[in-house]
Amino acid sequence: MTAPMNRRIFGGSLLAGTGALAVRRLCSTGCLRDRRRRRSRVAILHADSYDGPLDRTLIEGLRLFDLGLRGKTVLLKPNLVEYIPGAEVNTDPRLVGAAGVSARTGRRGEDTETVGAAQAWSQGF
Repeated sequence: MTAPMNRRIFGGSLLAGTGALAVRRLCSTGCLRDRRRRRSRVAILHADSYDGPLDRTLIEGLRLFDLGLRGKTVLLKPNLVEYIPGAEVNTDPRLVGAAGVSARTGRRGEDTETVGAAQAWSQGF
């Protein structure tokens, strides 16, 4: 059984159809184009555990992108929310340390000037 036609359904259908035609027209004229980068700016890196050589894994990940870190300041922002017993809500300190080493090393061994960390807002304030 279908719902009876009313002005809201009619108006919504009219609006959706008009919008679809407008987008199709914009795409065909080139006014609306895909602005995404050809290459992703996200890397998914595999590590079996936090005990392994995380700094080497992260450096390999940095090499995937042309970041040019020489002379730049790098701020690490780990997830340091709060301590909840039995729940992992904070970034593991070994990963933060490895990120600091890999940011200092940079791409092709370039040194950066500063590496810091900032803590997130806490409910205790």
